Amino acid sequence: MGRKRKRRRRRRAAVIWDECRNFMKVLLSRRGGLFVCGTNAFNPLCANYTGDTLEMVGDSVSGMARCPYDPKHANVAQFAEGNLFTATVTDFLAIDAVIYRSLGDSLALRTVKHDSKWFRGTYRRHAQPPPPPPRPPPPRPRRLAAFRDRYVVSVADG
Repeated sequence: MGRKRKRRRRRRAAVIWDECRNFMKVLLSRRGGLFVCGTNAFNPLCANYTGDTLEMVGDSVSGMARCPYDPKHANVAQFAEGNLFTATVTDFLAIDAVIYRSLGDSLALRTVKHDSKWFRGTYRRHAQPPPPPPRPPPPRPRRLAAFRDRYVVSVADG
């Protein structure tokens, strides 16, 4: 192997090692605390933290299908009805795109593996909580209507 090639490899390795190895990709408010997922040097992990002291609560859980492996990969996450819904990739090569429901009372559920043709094309990276339920209309004020008939009589002089 030539010297130039070795130098290039060393530079590439230095660039890789100089980069941060943990990127927070999910940061959500949950039950007065925070739910955080990070890439964790290409081994995603998630954990819950208290809202006031930011201490970890319980054990960390696997971030697979909740957080991408690579910080350059797209992802989106949102809590709704007690479940965590995520859209990301489940592998290092970003081949398996997934929409995943987890962490709630329901069983975990994901889209069909490696059959995500409908993910291709234009997409938006945005999660928005569902709109609040419509409020009932305010009660109508009670109205009292009084009508009075008037008879007008014209009397002609005559």
